[in-house]
Amino acid sequence: MKKEDYVYTPRSLSLDTVLGPEAVGNEPKVRLAIVGAGSMGAEHIETAMSVGKAEVVGIYDPYRPSIDYALQFVDKPDVVKIYNSIREVGEDENVDAIIIASPNYLHLDNLRELLPFNKHILCEKPMTSTLKDALEVVELTRNYEKVFHVGFEYREKAIYKEAAYQAKIRKDIGDIKMIYMQEHRVPFIEKWNQWNKFSDKSGGTLVEKCCHYFDLFSLFAESEPVKVYASGAMDVNFRNFEFDGQFSDIIDNAFVIVDYENGIRACLNINMFSWKPEIHEYMAINGDKGSMYLRDAPYNEVYVGIRGETPTRRYKVELPENISKTGTHSGSTYYEHLNFINAIQGRLELSVSAEEGMRAIAIGAAAELSVKTGEPVYIKDLIASCR
Repeated sequence: MKKEDYVYTPRSLSLDTVLGPEAVGNEPKVRLAIVGAGSMGAEHIETAMSVGKAEVVGIYDPYRPSIDYALQFVDKPDVVKIYNSIREVGEDENVDAIIIASPNYLHLDNLRELLPFNKHILCEKPMTSTLKDALEVVELTRNYEKVFHVGFEYREKAIYKEAAYQAKIRKDIGDIKMIYMQEHRVPFIEKWNQWNKFSDKSGGTLVEKCCHYFDLFSLFAESEPVKVYASGAMDVNFRNFEFDGQFSDIIDNAFVIVDYENGIRACLNINMFSWKPEIHEYMAINGDKGSMYLRDAPYNEVYVGIRGETPTRRYKVELPENISKTGTHSGSTYYEHLNFINAIQGRLELSVSAEEGMRAIAIGAAAELSVKTGEPVYIKDLIASCR
């Protein structure tokens, strides 16, 4: 496969690509199986129940306490099938679609087993924990007949949808030149076998946590990421953390700069030892005619300032409470499920592809490498080295 085959043009992040609840018809509910019943798997179950257009018919997880926790979100837990293997999930003729929410490092093995059964699949982010594995998934799904969707639910956050509308449809701030994202948060939470504390399983902080932001960067930039340079360290969190004879090695803070082919530059400021910051996420988009500033929950506000114009416009972005309170991502998984169902039922062609999942991982992997080497990393060279 040639490098040119991986040249990537992101899809537009615009409001007209999303169909709401009223667009879903009266077809029978989509029958879902969940692989991985941890916190994210449980959120998918809760979301499916809230949307009401799917039913959970089966769960696979080797850790029984996770299954018991997830079952509390199911309407009829007594009729949910508990599988003994991944293969049983694929073989179940009562399953229409599968959501993979297992630990990152298991995604590729899960997909290798499940793709031959030709079910619709939503694979949680990051699609894999390494770029090499992500490239394999691109090949495995290249001609896949059913829906394959990567779980970048941040695309469906109301605040980023509004920003996309202002920047890409109204084009109030002109041509985008710079993108800035800041996340200041508490450390990684507890996970099964503490897999998220080790970069060989998670991909590292800049893959595991930050792939969402790199995906947003590319969507707003609408260009090919060319070069990544980053500075980061493990300064506070898990410095003496040990599990099963292995010491944690994930960084807890970094600055990451991404240069795009069209000249747009993007910067991420990530800090994971902030204690309950008032603003969890903050985004700024600067164009040649104006600037846009976004404050995440609890504010959920978008500010637009046009050069030479006063006052600054302010937009409050709020979803109905029954949606915004679903899960832990401000209702974004609700709309992700709606889009997944609409795609399955043929109403929506848009789906987050394996190529897009791979690209976000490539930026994260390049950032991790740049932190280690202190040198800029070129995306095409990194992809070539993984073949």
